[in-house]
Amino acid sequence: MCIQILSFGGDDVFKMDLTLHNEATAGQKYLDVHAFDIEVSLQTGCMKVVFLNKFVQDLLVGIVNVNMNMHERFLMHHSILLH
Repeated sequence: MCIQILSFGGDDVFKMDLTLHNEATAGQKYLDVHAFDIEVSLQTGCMKVVFLNKFVQDLLVGIVNVNMNMHERFLMHHSILLH
């Protein structure tokens, strides 16, 4: 069984257009509510994330086991040095 954990629909995952208008609000145009200095357009595609609880649990258990083993080795090493 092959599951795509992360997939995207559509052509663009993320698309951003940024346009700067030089001096668009300078001088008399400062109070003009239809004038703007920066125009930003954002588009996102459809993103699908599948959360695999069993996989995440197994991964966390593995990390905890490695951490405990490292801690035990640290304690053993230091107890040998103290005796």
